[in-house]
Amino acid sequence: MSEETTRIAFYEELDKLYATGDIGAVEEYLQKELNAHVRTCARCYDSLEISALNELGTLYRNTGRIGEAISSFESARKIIEIYLGTDSLEYAMILNNLAGAYRLCGEAENALKLYLACLVAYEGAMGRENRYYCGALNDIALICQQLGRFSDAEEYLLLAVELLQQLPDGKQEYAAVCENLGYVYESVDNSGKALEWLSLAKKAREELGETGTQEYENLTGRISRLLGNAPS
Repeated sequence: MSEETTRIAFYEELDKLYATGDIGAVEEYLQKELNAHVRTCARCYDSLEISALNELGTLYRNTGRIGEAISSFESARKIIEIYLGTDSLEYAMILNNLAGAYRLCGEAENALKLYLACLVAYEGAMGRENRYYCGALNDIALICQQLGRFSDAEEYLLLAVELLQQLPDGKQEYAAVCENLGYVYESVDNSGKALEWLSLAKKAREELGETGTQEYENLTGRISRLLGNAPS
């Protein structure tokens, strides 16, 4: 069986187990696959070892076991760094997952460092004009907002807007970035700018057909509150 066929079979079985809702069975399967594909020598490389570690990290992160998530992602990062290099897409993606785990456990500074490294890795692997790079810009801006660094958040988000406007498949991310820009300006009491960007986000979500979603309802509510507070 080829490596690609094995990979497809791995994810098909994983999807089936997730569909049952039995998280214990999912973890047991991933641990079994990790043991089956762990490296047996310093020169050996098996991509499914990385996949199993990454999926375990995701499972742990999503179930609140953040320490175990960080450990799994970090193990995968070390393997990727050795065998695929720091300029690979895989390296950028594992940094993104690791940063997200640190963010969830409240370690904003560590998360920011990892997101910044992730941004560099995405640029090296794919350039700047893609959704991955723009997603990292948005993640960095969110951390900057959390740390009260609103001017930095604004800078990253405006760059993301500029890049996303050039992507035919970037409308979803564009809407999210516009919305986050609105929140940045709202945080510094610039209601005019906040309304401008939240309105752009609203228009983008309408074009995406998201008018029936909770996100759209929350967005329109925020705009209404700002209009109510705006000077006449």
